[in-house]
Amino acid sequence: MPASVHNHGKCTVKVNTGASGALEILGYTRNGADVSEEAFWIDVPGDENGGDSGDPIDIQYLGEMARVRLELTKFDPLVLTKVMKRLNAAGKAAGSVGTVGQFVFATAVEFRLVLDTPVEPKNFYRAVPRAPTQRNMGVRFTMKVLEFDCYKNNNGVIWDSDID
Repeated sequence: MPASVHNHGKCTVKVNTGASGALEILGYTRNGADVSEEAFWIDVPGDENGGDSGDPIDIQYLGEMARVRLELTKFDPLVLTKVMKRLNAAGKAAGSVGTVGQFVFATAVEFRLVLDTPVEPKNFYRAVPRAPTQRNMGVRFTMKVLEFDCYKNNNGVIWDSDID
């Protein structure tokens, strides 16, 4: 197959924000969603190569995750307020701090994040808005910047294309 130019089409950003698991439209981005995938590794030092100061004798694979960066220029403020709670939990007021020490996966307070595009949509099962957020406040159009760290679910899947 020859190399060619590609695009995914319009990206509708959706999240689940309640116990029902139903998806709500969060909004649309400025120039699409940026998805980066990262693997984790440990170098195994060995005296054969000088110990800690030398190159590793092996490397150990420790899994992967993804990060999704969104620059939203069109969004539903009610859905955004739910996401800005950072924990997908009923009863937590926007701007308040969650329960310190709470386990996110064990208490199922992560979000499901869907990048609904006509070509290669992505469904992230465990998305957590951990990174700092940004919002300009003034005369110019508002842009909200969000980043989600996305982790594997109990079946070892970070994302798939099941957007229903």
